[in-house]
Amino acid sequence: MAALIGEERGIIAIMFALMLPLMLGFIGLGIEAALWYKSHRDLQSAADAAAIAAGYEIRSTSDAATRSAAALREAERHEFDTSDGDTFTLIYQYPTTGSFTTDENAVEIQLTQSVVLLFSNWFLDNAVTINARSVATLTSTTEACVLALAPSASAAITNAGGATVSLTGCSMAVNSTSSSALKLTGASILTTECVSVSGGIDESGGSSITTTECPEPLENAIAVKDPYEDVTEPTSLGCDYTNYNATNETLDPGTYCGGINFNGTVTLNSGVYIIDGGTFKINAGATVSSAGGGVTIFLTKQFSGPQYADVDITGGATVTMEAQTTGSYAGLLFYQDDDTPTSPPSNQTIAGGTSIDLTGALYFPKGYVNYTGGATTGSGSCTQIIAQTITFSSVADMNINCSGSGMSPVTIYDSVTLVE
Repeated sequence: MAALIGEERGIIAIMFALMLPLMLGFIGLGIEAALWYKSHRDLQSAADAAAIAAGYEIRSTSDAATRSAAALREAERHEFDTSDGDTFTLIYQYPTTGSFTTDENAVEIQLTQSVVLLFSNWFLDNAVTINARSVATLTSTTEACVLALAPSASAAITNAGGATVSLTGCSMAVNSTSSSALKLTGASILTTECVSVSGGIDESGGSSITTTECPEPLENAIAVKDPYEDVTEPTSLGCDYTNYNATNETLDPGTYCGGINFNGTVTLNSGVYIIDGGTFKINAGATVSSAGGGVTIFLTKQFSGPQYADVDITGGATVTMEAQTTGSYAGLLFYQDDDTPTSPPSNQTIAGGTSIDLTGALYFPKGYVNYTGGATTGSGSCTQIIAQTITFSSVADMNINCSGSGMSPVTIYDSVTLVE
C-alpha cells in the first residue's frame, strides 16, 4: 500500500482525465461566445441593410408600407427571420435616441433575435437575446442653384426652343410631382451637376441632359426645402417715391411705389429697396449696378395697387448687382412677397441679349420666371433662381462661386448614409 501511494507514474494522464470535462466546457463556451458575436454581427449587418433600404424609399417619397416592406426584405436577405420569433421595428421621423432625434429624414431600424443555447444551457435557463440598431439618413453631395417650387405643375422647369442651359458648380431641382415636371423640347440641352425631380422628366425633339456629378437624373425624389420661406418680409411706412424714372443717377434705399424705370447709368446704394406695385424695369441700353454692401429688391403691394410688383430686365441691358452679405436679407437680391397671387401669373423676365452679373438669390416663391435669350452670369457670381416655375429659352449660362455671398444653401438630398 505504501508503495502504491508513493507511485507517481501516470499522474499526468489521471490529471488530464479529471480536467478534460472542464477544458471541454471552457472550449465549448468560447466557441458559443464566438457564435453569439457572429450572430450579433450578422444581425447588425441586417439592420444596416434595412436602414439603407428604408432611406432610399424615403428619398423616393414612398409611403410607410413600402418603406417597411423594403427594409424588412433587406433584413431577411441577411438571414433575419420573423417567423422564428425575431422582431423588427422601423422608426421614421424621428429616431428615439442618439444624435439624429431631430432629423426628419432619418430612419431607425431595431432588430432583436434569440440565440439557441448550446453548452450555456447548463447554467442559463432562458435563451440569449441579441439586439441591433441602425440609423440612416439622407445626405447631400450637391446644392441646387435652380429650384422650381410648384408642387404639381406640368413643365415646372422648361428648356424650350433649343435652349442650352449650363449650370456650373451646382444642380437643378424640381418639386413638382407631375410626370412631366421637367420638360425639355426642341433639341434643348441641359448640363448640370445633378438633377432632382419629385415627379418625372419629359424629353422630346432630340433634347438631352448631362449630369457631371450624378450617374443619372433622379426622379420621384424628395422635395427640396425652400431655404428662404421663414425670412420676415420688410415693411414700410409709406411711399418715398412714386412712378420713379431713374436716369444717370444714384438711388437710395426706400419705398418706390409704382416701380422704377431705369435708363442710362444708374447706381443703387446699399440697402433694401421696396418696390410697391408697378415694375422694376431695366430697359435696353441701361447700365445698372449696386454699390458696395449690396442691395435687396423687395417686390410687394402695400400702398399702391392693384398688382404686386414684378421684374423686367429687357434685352441689351448691362446689369451688375450683388445681394447684401449680412443682416436679415443676406443673400436675397430679388425677394418677392409671399402673398403675391399665382393667378393671374406673376411673370418675371430676364431676357434676350442681356449682359448680367447677379450675385444673390432671385427669389420669386409665387412667380413665373422667364430666363431667356442669351442671359448669362459672370464667372465670379453666385446666382440662385427659386420660383414657382422657370422657363429657359436660347442660351443661359450660370457660373457659381458662392464664397462669402451670404446665401442659404438649396440642399438636394441625393444620397443615403449610415450614421449610427
